[in-house]
Amino acid sequence: MMWRRLVGLFRRTRIEQDLLDEMNDHLERESAHRQSLGMPAHEARRQARAAFGGVEKTREELRSRHLLTELYDAGRDLRIAARRIGRAPRYALIVVTTIGLATGGAGTVFSAVDGVLLKPLPYQHAHEVVTVWQTKTAEGVLQDDVAVGNYLDWVNELRSFTSLVAANPYAVNLKEQGATEVAEAWTVTEGFFDMAGTQPLLGRTFRPEDFSASAAQAAGDSRPPGVAILDYAFWQRRFGGDPSVVGRTVTMDGASQTIIGVMPAGFTLPEPTDLWLPNVWDESQKVDRFGTYIKVIGRLAPGVSIAQAEGELNALMGRLSEQYPRANSGVGARLIPLSDFVLGKHRALLYVLLCAAGLLVAIALANVAALEITRRA
Repeated sequence: MMWRRLVGLFRRTRIEQDLLDEMNDHLERESAHRQSLGMPAHEARRQARAAFGGVEKTREELRSRHLLTELYDAGRDLRIAARRIGRAPRYALIVVTTIGLATGGAGTVFSAVDGVLLKPLPYQHAHEVVTVWQTKTAEGVLQDDVAVGNYLDWVNELRSFTSLVAANPYAVNLKEQGATEVAEAWTVTEGFFDMAGTQPLLGRTFRPEDFSASAAQAAGDSRPPGVAILDYAFWQRRFGGDPSVVGRTVTMDGASQTIIGVMPAGFTLPEPTDLWLPNVWDESQKVDRFGTYIKVIGRLAPGVSIAQAEGELNALMGRLSEQYPRANSGVGARLIPLSDFVLGKHRALLYVLLCAAGLLVAIALANVAALEITRRA
């Protein structure tokens, strides 16, 4: 009751409209009554308004009366509640603590679930982004790793995607200011961050020349060193969130790498990592169709559905199985929306946690109700 009254204080627009509707209805009925006695319509309306009094004045009076009444009633309810708490402070403490702990725990769980399950992924038009998996039809095997040779054919021949990029997990020994640690990295192909549509928090992402520099470094050339982009959490932990980290040179596996950017919090594509490096394959890797170790992510072209893109992809895989039967016989492909790939098997767990949070609140309320019944018995 008290809550409804408090809420009513902030619903003045609706209340005032109800008052206005009621006054207009009264004027209409009074005017109709006078017209039924033979009075002209305009004169009937004038006399009805005169008999009723000023509309605006009446509205102000009713509004003030309503506000004062609600304030009085709310204050009375608060005083009654305070007296009841004063009579049984321990009981009130138990009730408040029980409900507070339950709602606090439920709120924490909901915040976590909301951040992972309900909010959209932090990528531009994330519904267009899919992961591309290889399948072995005969064995019924679905794997998220792809052969480099197949991926390069996809890039060259598929038209259902505006971009197809690849990433490969990699671990590096990072040394900076005398401290060394093993850092998790993803080596990514050109256009990786452009496909995601996410701008860096600091610095920039990779440019075409960065991949040439990496290739030169791998070949032992003396041209400029390689470059790296940091994950937000790794930047905070390893570099203390220092914004001047952009442009700093560190050592990775004995080679110099210049930090050129930091990605914003929440960017974990394709999976959580410490940093990203440019990826360049040598000629033997480019023709490998047996080793499946890269993850492929693509952005669908406008108006292209997953089913359409998957159909084109499997038609191409059919041709590649004939062209390379030893490696691709019985190999197909499947598209998985990025949201499903990110959540994966955790989606069911998140729903279970959400239901558990609701059950926790229900149990707390049931306990409070049982306590109240016992107290009154």
